Amino acid sequence: MRKILTILVLVAVLLTVFELGASPARASTINITFNGRPLVADVAPVIRNGRTLVPFRAIFEALGARVTWDEATNTVAGYRGRQAVVLTIGSRTAWVNGPAVALDVAPQVINGRTMVPLRFIAESMGAQVEWVAATNTVTVAATLPTLPQVGGVITHGRIADPVVLNPILANDTESAFVLSRTNLGLVRRDQNGEIINALADRWQWFPQTMTWRFWLRPGLVWHDGRPLTANDVKFTFDTILHPEYTGRRRGDVAAVEAITVVNEHVVDFRLRVQDAPFLGRMSMGIIPQHVFQGTAVRDMAAHNFSINPIGTGPYRFVRWVRGQFVELARNPNWHLDGPFIERIIIKTYPDSSVLHAAWENGDIDWGAAIPPDQIDTVMARFANRANFFEIPAIFGYDYIGLNLTHPILRDIRVRQALMYGADREAIVRSVYNHRADIVNGHLPPSHWAHNPNLYRYPHSRNRAIDLLRQAGFTTVGRDGIRTNAAGERLSFRFLIRTGIPERHDTLAMLTSQWRLIGVELRAEVLEWSVLVERLNVVNFDMNIMGWSFAEEPDSFTIFHSSQGLDPVTRRNIGMNNMQLNDAEVDRLIMLGRTTMDETERKKIYQQLDVRLNQLLPYIFLQARNGVVGIHNRIQGGVVGIRGLSFPETLFIAPGR
Repeated sequence: MRKILTILVLVAVLLTVFELGASPARASTINITFNGRPLVADVAPVIRNGRTLVPFRAIFEALGARVTWDEATNTVAGYRGRQAVVLTIGSRTAWVNGPAVALDVAPQVINGRTMVPLRFIAESMGAQVEWVAATNTVTVAATLPTLPQVGGVITHGRIADPVVLNPILANDTESAFVLSRTNLGLVRRDQNGEIINALADRWQWFPQTMTWRFWLRPGLVWHDGRPLTANDVKFTFDTILHPEYTGRRRGDVAAVEAITVVNEHVVDFRLRVQDAPFLGRMSMGIIPQHVFQGTAVRDMAAHNFSINPIGTGPYRFVRWVRGQFVELARNPNWHLDGPFIERIIIKTYPDSSVLHAAWENGDIDWGAAIPPDQIDTVMARFANRANFFEIPAIFGYDYIGLNLTHPILRDIRVRQALMYGADREAIVRSVYNHRADIVNGHLPPSHWAHNPNLYRYPHSRNRAIDLLRQAGFTTVGRDGIRTNAAGERLSFRFLIRTGIPERHDTLAMLTSQWRLIGVELRAEVLEWSVLVERLNVVNFDMNIMGWSFAEEPDSFTIFHSSQGLDPVTRRNIGMNNMQLNDAEVDRLIMLGRTTMDETERKKIYQQLDVRLNQLLPYIFLQARNGVVGIHNRIQGGVVGIRGLSFPETLFIAPGR
């Protein structure tokens, strides 16, 4: 009897212990609130490795994201506007807006539910997360976007027609302006210049196999309703690598050894060497394989697509009336939020002064940069009608391009004399009203890889004349122009495009400045497309142009010796219009491409600028800081280092 009593007492004690042990379990229940209200989910949150996991659909949908689940790959994704968060069950690698990131704890299936790390998901989509220990509560606070009403028309002004509306053939700013709205690439850059997702929602570099893998966003369709697949991506880049390709972008993909379609949504690029700029170059627009089926690569430029493109961008092409306008219409199948403007009209004007007058008169909503000497006046006069933003001089500059095959211009002493003879400070004062920075190399002063220690070539007429004498130009004719013993005159054909008064003013000043050292300029004023063709076939002595390039400092297609004239076609392979051919420039360009560490790359590009500063393939001029005005009925967009980004987010203010 005593033994039975002892057992009963022991059982009672154990039951008491287990009951006491249950109390902390109930106390440790995790509460989650979203914007002050309990987060509704059919499964309670759990803690794993110090991280709170919740059902993926509950948190994504609370954040206003569209959720997808791919059973074949055990992948879950949430999409909201430009934001894309992708996770794989059991993997500690996730992707946020494209790039891969490491997780503290992998998503996992618990009691039949897919659970994901709460803080990671919420913060990746811009929410704020806090832990309140006193109540075992995780609070999530987020401002959810409200989408504006669709409708209205925006009218832009440009100073030239596009040249060609095929993204793998276009290399001019006017064509790029249209294509940036109609034909997207795998990636694009955000307002801070960072590479983010576009047609690809994620990517990853596998160094062991030298392979970049891109996953396409689900549900992409061309403007004609056909699905976009990895086959289109492969077709685009196979075309560029084809021997009959007539564009100037082959150098951008020179490192590609093979392109493989893994499945309709995944494509691999295997490289033969490391290529640091490769990912950024994937912003080039993709072209549809089904449209070009049966077309020889050599005939692509003549295809109807070049004037009537089909893309996947936020706007679809409607029509192009040459010399007047390009019309675009909203793409209702756009895979991100927007677009919110129903139509875009891109008008062409003969020059920027006429364009600016049209903006002042209200004929267009969005013009070119305001003339430098009118910026303060215009901003004050139209303060109640327009919003203004600055386009900083980070990614471009103006220059005088020199044909280095010219028997006189190939002499470095002549090129140095031209630099010394150019009063660039006077040009910045007089033409740009001090709103520009003098450049002495390829990368402007605000660029992250800029070299601040380049030789500045101070204006010196005497130094310029001494150099010309050393080059043999000792005789000055009655007209003031120097000649050498062979009777060759320092007289050059100078190409300039219509439409940019500041460049014409610069030319006028250079003509006067260089005449004082015995150099004559014979200007030829050309329409934009004609000028581009003259440069392509190197039919010039000098030209005034400007670069507008990406954050990436790679200049392979511009300065590498392989990018000059093709000996067979007699057209430039790339954009080395000057025909620069220098072994040290080539070496530094390739070293910059194959070096992955950004600090080391900066040193390389600074060395490259030293060499370019010595060789002077260009007479380097200035990088302009521009100001653009936009009618204030147009709202949205994101202002960044390149001005206004993400045109699909623009909308017309209610009642305007």
